[in-house]
Amino acid sequence: MSEEELRRLLDEERAGQAARDRARSRRLREQAAEEGTLAGALRRLADRRLPVGVHTAAGALHQGVLVGVGADYCALRAAGGRPRYLALAAIASVRPAVEAAAVTAEGAGDPDGGDRLAPTLAEMLGRLAPERPEVTLRTGTDPDALHGVLRSVGVDVCEVDLVGLPGRALVSLAAVSEIIVDARA
Repeated sequence: MSEEELRRLLDEERAGQAARDRARSRRLREQAAEEGTLAGALRRLADRRLPVGVHTAAGALHQGVLVGVGADYCALRAAGGRPRYLALAAIASVRPAVEAAAVTAEGAGDPDGGDRLAPTLAEMLGRLAPERPEVTLRTGTDPDALHGVLRSVGVDVCEVDLVGLPGRALVSLAAVSEIIVDARA
């Protein structure tokens, strides 16, 4: 092998290594951006099916097992088996069981970018609406819960036939912090 061929091979290897280093750096930057999300941390906890305590910004504490995470909500199975859906925007903190202490914000992401494909709270409620389940809805601004039968769900609103009260309530989905399905007030 001539000196010129050797130099050419070394130059090609250096260029290839530089390209691999740039690609690796880009992947690490993208992963770091994805990993530092609440949804990613909650997915890791949901995968482990460990008990958690979820505190909302309104001061409520919900205990149970995380069973799913959507684009803007998480599903928590509480005692009694009834699911609760909590808007991610309403979550102040999550306290996992001791066994889950290793799940931290730095390593809690979903590297495959699962947030983009997960259903939204509106989509999830839209799937439930044809079953006409009883629900209890809480918003961040209303101290009273709305209890009724879920009638319909639109892009940013849901309609609930109130139980024990005349009429229906229209609820802004942006204001919803908690939904308990099949709740008994």
